[in-house]
Amino acid sequence: SAQCLAFAVAVTEEAPGKCLPKYGKHSIFQCLHNVVPQLTSISINGKRRRLKGKITITELNKALQKKLGFISFRTRRKVLQSGGSNWLFANRRFVNPDNPSEQEKLKEKFHELQSLIPALKVCPIAKF
Repeated sequence: SAQCLAFAVAVTEEAPGKCLPKYGKHSIFQCLHNVVPQLTSISINGKRRRLKGKITITELNKALQKKLGFISFRTRRKVLQSGGSNWLFANRRFVNPDNPSEQEKLKEKFHELQSLIPALKVCPIAKF
């Protein structure tokens, strides 16, 4: 869980007025799963596969709220551009790798995380 929280802090930042979906293909969990699938436990065809040492989307979202103070809220919009659910994290955004200064921050965080998350040592930085 500490590894997953460190990852979430590394790839996001505070951004007043911005939001991140809690679920869906643009969520923090999906980003974590895409980069380090060894840390995540996903459901397949609606069936949960609970594997020891792996975190579920619900566990990650609860930890982000309770341990890191991420603010969760529900929007009433029917359709979101992100394709996610109507549950969001307020005042957060992903660090933008297309912005040169933010790309440098991501590279620094990537190298810091490699000592905490051994699986990142074999992960290409471009995937991060």
